[in-house]
Amino acid sequence: MGFKLLPYSDWLSTDLAHLHEKPLNYHYQTHYVPHTEAEILGCLYVILGSSMGSRRIANALQNHSDTTIQKIDFFTKVAENSSGFKYILNQIELSISNTQQQQDCINAAKSTFTIFIDSFDLVNPLQKIESAVF
Repeated sequence: MGFKLLPYSDWLSTDLAHLHEKPLNYHYQTHYVPHTEAEILGCLYVILGSSMGSRRIANALQNHSDTTIQKIDFFTKVAENSSGFKYILNQIELSISNTQQQQDCINAAKSTFTIFIDSFDLVNPLQKIESAVF
């Protein structure tokens, strides 16, 4: 694609190890497989865009009183390697040239957002409490 693919999963696994946690295995049916460049760009727009607040989170973790928490560096690494999102924005501008590609890109972004929403809902303790109460 033209930008460096980063080991996001490895970074998260390392942080979980620092916290003495094992990765959680959530299984859900929501998945999306992009097939065209426009669809790939739509997915990457959402995934890389979601990391834009990493610097703020990294700073908060560094100021935490627990030294174990201070060792979490996923967000620092993501913030230091944020050029991928800018590249995706430029690539969308350059590559999406017709209505069908625009729609493919948008639909892929929506599908990826849906995966995020489903994943958050799966682990959202507030939602679990609300559903148990009502």
